[in-house]
Amino acid sequence: MRAGKPMTISPFHGDQPFWAKRMYELGVSTKPIPEKSMSVASLAERIAELTRHSTLRANAMALSGKIQGERGVDRTVEFIERRLHNHF
Repeated sequence: MRAGKPMTISPFHGDQPFWAKRMYELGVSTKPIPEKSMSVASLAERIAELTRHSTLRANAMALSGKIQGERGVDRTVEFIERRLHNHF
């Protein structure tokens, strides 16, 4: 999402179904393709959808801007360093 590109997801394990559904709900992904129903036709359909829907691209770019503005890694490092400093 950081790159601002919409995606097609085929979740198959662990938390992937949750995140695939979440990306679809946010409007940055085509409808997830369950692993067991993946076919050449279903994948080709989703890829075509990615190229047709400007809304998916716009939503992905908007979410990318939010993600880039979060400074998540920097904030995590700062948090850990504060905890270590306070602990020792």
